[in-house]
Amino acid sequence: MNPRLSVLSQDNYQEKLAVLTEARETAVAQWRAHHVLAWLEIEMNMPLYGKTCAENIKSGKVNFQVKKVMHLENERFRTL
Repeated sequence: MNPRLSVLSQDNYQEKLAVLTEARETAVAQWRAHHVLAWLEIEMNMPLYGKTCAENIKSGKVNFQVKKVMHLENERFRTL
């Protein structure tokens, strides 16, 4: 799956859910920009940051660095 990089909207919500499902089955360091964006907008419930994220985030490696800075406690991220 290689969806276009776009911010969350009513029109692409189902597509974003599919991308998020794919991301949950993939190591964070292997995420692509569309995984990071779906995670931020839906999982983290921060859709207002979607546009900035889409312009700046490049990969799961960047997201992994964000995780370290934010000290996320989520079980999924502790194993990385």
